[in-house]
Amino acid sequence: MIYLKEQKGLSLQLHFKGAVTINKVKQIYDISASLLCGTKGTAFFIEEKYAITAKHCVEKNIESDQEVILSFFDEEGVARERIAKVISFDNQSDIALLELKESVTHITNWLQICVDEISETDHWETVGYPENWNEAKEGTKHCYINGDIHYIDNFEKQTVYDIHLLSDLIKEDWPYTLGGLSGSPLIIENKICGIIVNEENSAIKSQLKAVSFKKCETFFIDNPRKIMSSFQSNSPLLKRRIETQKASCKEFFEKVNIEKDNQGLSISIDPYYLKYHEDKSKIGKLAKYLAAALNQYVCNLNELVELSQDPMKILEIHKKTKLAIHEIHKQGKLGAILLWMLFEGVLGVSKYFTRFSIEGNNDSFNEVYLGMRESKLLFYLGEGKLSTDFKQSVRDSIELLESNIDIQNDIFISDEGMYEHMNYGYFKQQLDNFINNKTRNWEDVILEITIFTGYNSSRIKGIEDGGHSRIEEIVKQLYIKESGSNHDYIHDEIISFFKNNNVKVNWFILPFNDISAFERLIIEEFA
Repeated sequence: MIYLKEQKGLSLQLHFKGAVTINKVKQIYDISASLLCGTKGTAFFIEEKYAITAKHCVEKNIESDQEVILSFFDEEGVARERIAKVISFDNQSDIALLELKESVTHITNWLQICVDEISETDHWETVGYPENWNEAKEGTKHCYINGDIHYIDNFEKQTVYDIHLLSDLIKEDWPYTLGGLSGSPLIIENKICGIIVNEENSAIKSQLKAVSFKKCETFFIDNPRKIMSSFQSNSPLLKRRIETQKASCKEFFEKVNIEKDNQGLSISIDPYYLKYHEDKSKIGKLAKYLAAALNQYVCNLNELVELSQDPMKILEIHKKTKLAIHEIHKQGKLGAILLWMLFEGVLGVSKYFTRFSIEGNNDSFNEVYLGMRESKLLFYLGEGKLSTDFKQSVRDSIELLESNIDIQNDIFISDEGMYEHMNYGYFKQQLDNFINNKTRNWEDVILEITIFTGYNSSRIKGIEDGGHSRIEEIVKQLYIKESGSNHDYIHDEIISFFKNNNVKVNWFILPFNDISAFERLIIEEFA
């Protein structure tokens, strides 16, 4: 039985990610509201008593010190209203913060404010209230739009917006005006990354303009409101690696969604399976990719920068890589490399600290990945296991938590290259406070455990050996059923180990036909 020690200050969140399918569009519907006074526009709730809108939509309310009325629909589709007041605004970003007189209660899945840089490869979505919206014709009370990033403007400082948006849903014959969309949330990967604003004179023609929350970071800190961020670096090497990891995860892995009753326990699990091409598994290509990327895993950023500048450095890197291969072969560390890929490719976070336990428990959970949530540093402690026996690997992983959960007295060594190439902002300020022992405050840290479990699946092996056509579709349907029983087992094990349900862990599951064959494929790449 694991008994979590009460750790003063440190917020521990063990979170099993993604088990329940959530209607993402409904989440955006839930947070969106229409402005019933001032200029026609949209607002969105960020907390129970706070909302954001475009400042120009409530300009008259600010000038006359009048209240704002927000109209929205509750979980049953009933129209509701809230009265709010503008408590802060910023002219440079066309953003206004509203405080509600009465809290909203219909939102159970809040989207977080994210101050990450937006990429031109990102896809966006929003919900708003265009003028003269025809609900009867459109069949919905809300206007949902999605599209691509057309252009990111880092130079046109005289304009408020910095993001140019395009959407195939907005045609030339679109019967509505775009003005009512001002104040709508800019959603990217289920996070609120900006706010849509009105059109200004611009040489860049796009259908919609937006202000990134990266540009609004100071506004949220000054007010203050909770923000999240991933590790932002100005290193081309790291940026390229993260983008490669994201693209590779999409190429190799497919996530399946399952719906399970968690009986009051906050658990979610991300099950993935390995994709197929022409009815053949991509396991060989995955092995080649991981083998090629291994030096990126074993080296810190400074070493990789030196390698790009000094070819002679390759001998030292090769020595470290060979040692890593030895650990893969002798100590079963392949799971840790897969976990690293999932960390960067799915969660978008990079390895930053190496953790040394005072108690000497340094064989597991010794790599710390870094992010920010709720304006606090987010430490991801991770462990990855490949085992032929799924149940045993789950039990082993959970038991490891007992000796690795108390980290406040441990030593944390920074990757100096990562620090040097980190963009300055609130994230880096928080990191500076943590690195300095005199200013370290564990109340400003959230700890999140991330576990990867890989196992042999007899079902998948049977399908692949059977010579079926459309193998991937058959695997997907069978794995959905298999994931259900896997979820139930993890759920029961967690309950047996933890005496409370305040647990939060990212748990990735990936089935293989034969794990030992996968290990051999990677080793052979270095032969």
